[in-house]
Amino acid sequence: MQELFLRLPYSFRTLLVNLYGYGLARNRYGGSFNERLKELLETQWIPQEKIKQLQFASVKDLLEFSYKNVPYYTKLFDEHGLKPAHIKQLSDLEKIPLLTKKIIRENFEDLIASNVKRSDIKLSHSSGTTGQKLFFYLPKILKYQINYAVNARFYNWAGIKPFDKRVTLGGRLFTKHHPYWIYNRAENQLLLSIHHLNSETVDSYIEMIEKFSPKFIAGHPSGVDFIAQRLVNTHKTLPLKAIFTTGETLTDEQRQVIKKGFGVDVFDTWGLGESVASASECEYHEGYHEDSEYGIIEFIKTEKGYEIVGTSLYNYAMPFIRYKIEDIAELIPDGQQVCKCGRGLPLKFRRIIGRNDDQLTGLNGKNIFSVTVRMNIKPFLMEGETYQLIQTSKKDFTFKIASSDFNPDRNRAFNNMLLGILGDKASINIEVVNEIHHDGGGKLRNVVNLTNK
Repeated sequence: MQELFLRLPYSFRTLLVNLYGYGLARNRYGGSFNERLKELLETQWIPQEKIKQLQFASVKDLLEFSYKNVPYYTKLFDEHGLKPAHIKQLSDLEKIPLLTKKIIRENFEDLIASNVKRSDIKLSHSSGTTGQKLFFYLPKILKYQINYAVNARFYNWAGIKPFDKRVTLGGRLFTKHHPYWIYNRAENQLLLSIHHLNSETVDSYIEMIEKFSPKFIAGHPSGVDFIAQRLVNTHKTLPLKAIFTTGETLTDEQRQVIKKGFGVDVFDTWGLGESVASASECEYHEGYHEDSEYGIIEFIKTEKGYEIVGTSLYNYAMPFIRYKIEDIAELIPDGQQVCKCGRGLPLKFRRIIGRNDDQLTGLNGKNIFSVTVRMNIKPFLMEGETYQLIQTSKKDFTFKIASSDFNPDRNRAFNNMLLGILGDKASINIEVVNEIHHDGGGKLRNVVNLTNK
């Protein structure tokens, strides 16, 4: 279906994107969205102690519900001699065993609430930033209205309102050739393809952004940084109100280049497709505020560092309680979790460690963003598979895939897809392995360029 869509004339693709966009906008911003956003804009100012009390009340309700209605948690609690009543404060959550991706795959049906209406839930999957696609159910109200109310509050911290004119530099594949943008009328949004951003096209991207005159840009740090570097080199700037980054770790170097290039503040946010927890920077940039009404963030000490564990306070369809997220964070010490902004949402961490992938260099000399690699590979992956693409020389690449079901047909499919990204003359060595080892903390780096070290 994607290949068919990409072959359509630009006018037809624009029409389909807008029809799809209107449907999404209705789901995201209809129903209880305004009520949710109004509530979030009020609760953010509640003192931290009161925030913790509200969190505890929410998690108690979730635990009671899960024990009664979710077979997995009924069995888990009984096996460990636990009852919801044994959780008397937030710190008692550590009594509950962790939930992992492996457990979710092995107990998928038992994790679904027995009294849930299938019409009220949506089958979703993780973004695949680690290469491990995970399927799960979300209540539709969480997937759409609650998620976008939380995001709208984050934008509000920079003075942005819903439907303000914006540019999104994202990973969606909606074109294979010029023009590299589509206007989504439903959300007053110019979609830019990060996959075609390179040294030859960057000026046309800047010209289009200038012509569109948005209030802000949201996108992957690597792509925004690439445009910002061009602005710095040409001594040019674009009139914006803010830059929002997500999906990759924002480095200190990228932040400085983006601020210099665009002349505005950079606001970074952290979250995950499983809709378990999220945290964002406010205007003071002293760390990442936990969205406490949305989920609970804990940390466990591991060999890699402090790993994030999250509990969703809204997912009653397939509860994620103490979910091992596999992100490593640099913590904010106790006593420093109150921000000068005055919000009661606690500062949880300074940064996420180890989400950085490299950019590759194609045979034509153009840069290839890691998000381009991920978005092209993702449709070919089976659930639970992991991968790593390594550039070892100008034309040599090694593609490792941890898979128990890899046949010659899949080998050819992966090879042809990778040639389409890297260039027809690229030399690709595909290795099927049991496990992909990686150094350092955090998640597996899917894209590594050894020629730039």
